[in-house]
Amino acid sequence: MLSLDDRVDRLEKKSRRSLLLTGLASLAIGAWLGAAADPMSKTLITSNLIIVDEDGRPVIDLAGSTEMGGRIHVRDSAGIAGLVLSAGESGGVVNIFDEKGKRLIRLGASPTGDGMLLVSGADSEPLIRAGRWSATEGASVWTASSSESSTP
Repeated sequence: MLSLDDRVDRLEKKSRRSLLLTGLASLAIGAWLGAAADPMSKTLITSNLIIVDEDGRPVIDLAGSTEMGGRIHVRDSAGIAGLVLSAGESGGVVNIFDEKGKRLIRLGASPTGDGMLLVSGADSEPLIRAGRWSATEGASVWTASSSESSTP
């Protein structure tokens, strides 16, 4: 019969061998899985993706929904969207905002479904509209000073 010290030594050696074999097997499996994966062919599927800066503040967010379609917000360090791209049932829309979040430019569909460009002043009142509206027959370009009414 083995002494207690001899039995403990045998168990410790057996434990070290088991641990070493488990580690080697894990490395082999990890290398096999890693070699099988092509990092350039990965697809990320999600309903929302938020990219943050080094302080954890959102700077770009991508979202999609059945009602609104896809959207991309590009934000400044204060979290205010400066550029919003969206695509929904009425087509694509590009909106550009100032540092206070007021829209300066909109490019998308007019109320009649035709193309439209809208340029607004700092007070959010339209300065230039190019496109077609239901109130105006045919295509038109409408310009106004910031003191004029926003209705063409």
